[in-house]
Amino acid sequence: MPKIMLHNSEARRALARGVFRLAAAVEPTLGPKGMNAMIDRPIGTPMVTRDG
Repeated sequence: MPKIMLHNSEARRALARGVFRLAAAVEPTLGPKGMNAMIDRPIGTPMVTRDG
């Protein structure tokens, strides 16, 4: 797969998209009423966490 080089505002937009995507995955686990999240690991049993 070829590497894609982004500069200036394009790079900022791509970085912001990645940050929002990560925040959407972590957000439900935060706070006192945070839900559990299951992390599938290649070796061993899945890990259940709620630390955000």
